[in-house]
Amino acid sequence: MRCVLTLAIVTVLVAADSCAQELQFPRDAAGYVRRGDARRDAGHVDAAIQDYDEAIKLSPELATPWKHRGRALFSKGDLEGAIRDLTESIRLCPEDFSALSPEAVKIYKDGAAT
Repeated sequence: MRCVLTLAIVTVLVAADSCAQELQFPRDAAGYVRRGDARRDAGHVDAAIQDYDEAIKLSPELATPWKHRGRALFSKGDLEGAIRDLTESIRLCPEDFSALSPEAVKIYKDGAAT
């Protein structure tokens, strides 16, 4: 029983270390999005936007980094940038209704969208 518990603890620690490494040194667009999300959640919106920028450079055809950067830009009050990125996210993946987020609805209601 003790060996099984030790193995389980080691497995969890290795997985946590691997996740920490991924956040510290992203290898692909998805990694940059994950790190951007973590930074945004921690209140570091500018750093998150930089990560989303990197994700877009690596894979401009993915809708997710555009959507997440649009939401981050919205949180900073950059409505023009938010509209641009959310629109691109919808263009790339029209079946992803999450891009029609509360942020997008607020932009529309406030009259910022034309």
